[in-house]
Amino acid sequence: MDVTRLVGDRVDAWTDLGAESGVTVMGHVAAGLVARAPEGVVDQVVDNLVDNAVEACGEGGTVTVRASAADGHGRVVIEVMDDGPGMSDADKAHAFDRFW
Repeated sequence: MDVTRLVGDRVDAWTDLGAESGVTVMGHVAAGLVARAPEGVVDQVVDNLVDNAVEACGEGGTVTVRASAADGHGRVVIEVMDDGPGMSDADKAHAFDRFW
C-alpha cells in the first residue's frame, strides 16, 4: 500500500472535520512510504487516532499526523499527536483498566 498517499488523504479529510471543532489538523508525511497491510486497516487506525486526538485537544488545539520511515529496514511509523491538556495522574492510573 502507498502509505504516503493514504496518510495524506486521511489528513486532508480530517482537516475539514477538525475545523468544524475548531481544531487544526496538519500532516508531515514523507514521500515514497510503502507498507504491507490488509485493505482498510491502516486508514481505520489513523481515523480512530485522529478522532480521539481532535476530541482530546479541544477547540483551538492542533493535531499533527506524522508518517516516516522507521529504521531503513522497510518499516513505517505513523504518529498522531495533539497539544491537548493530557490526562490527569488519577486518569493515567486507570487508563488501561478494562471498562474504565
